[in-house]
Amino acid sequence: MNIFDSHIAAGQQLGKREREQYYTALIEFLAYGIEPKVGGAALAVITAIRPSLDESRSRRLAGLASGESRRMNTSGTNAGTNDEQTRDSAANKTGENGRTKSKSKSKGKEEKTYDLAGGMASALPCLAAPAGGSSVFIDLDDKPHRTALGSIIGSYAHVGGVDPTGFVSKLRGICPGGCGGDPDRADECYGLVMRALGKYDPDKGRGPWPLVKTILEQERGTG
Repeated sequence: MNIFDSHIAAGQQLGKREREQYYTALIEFLAYGIEPKVGGAALAVITAIRPSLDESRSRRLAGLASGESRRMNTSGTNAGTNDEQTRDSAANKTGENGRTKSKSKSKGKEEKTYDLAGGMASALPCLAAPAGGSSVFIDLDDKPHRTALGSIIGSYAHVGGVDPTGFVSKLRGICPGGCGGDPDRADECYGLVMRALGKYDPDKGRGPWPLVKTILEQERGTG
C-alpha cells in the first residue's frame, strides 16, 4: 500500500474528528478501493489529492497482480510454506520489543517512514511516542513507521481491518490500570498486538479483534 508523506501531511491540517475520518477513508480506499465517505474539510483534502490516491491504488493493484503471478510460478518449489508461516515470519521481524533498525535503501536513499496514527494518537499516547534514534516500527506489510501505533494501524489494515479508529478505541478500553504509560509495558503490548495480528487468518475470522483481545488478556504481564 503506497502512502506518501504528502498524504499524511494533508491530514494534519484538519481538526481532530475530520482528521480521523480522513485517515480512515485514506486507508480504506488505498487498501480496499472503498470510495471515501467524508464531508467538509476532509472531503476537500481527499478531492485535492485524489489523482495521487488513484495512482497509488493502481500501483497497489499492479503489485498484487505481479505478486500473485510470482507465487503461481514458484508454488512447486515452496510447497512447504503456508500463509500462517508467512504471517508469523512478518510478525517476528519486530523483535522482542517490537522495534527494528531501519534498513538502508538502494542508491543511498534514506528510507521513508510513515505514521498513520494521526488523531488516534491521543487514545494511546504510550504507543504514539516516536522511536528513538534510527529505530523504526515495521508493520506486517514491511513498511516502517515512526510510532508503534502507526505500525499497529498499518498491520491492522494489512490483515483486512476496516475500522482503525474503532480498533484503537477497543485497545484503549482494555488498557490495564496503573500502567502509567511505562515504556516497557508499552513495548510488551505492542509486541503482543503485532503477534496476534500476524497470527490472524482473514479467511477464518470476522475480524482480528477477538484474537488480539484474547492474547493481550492472557499473556500481558506474564513475561
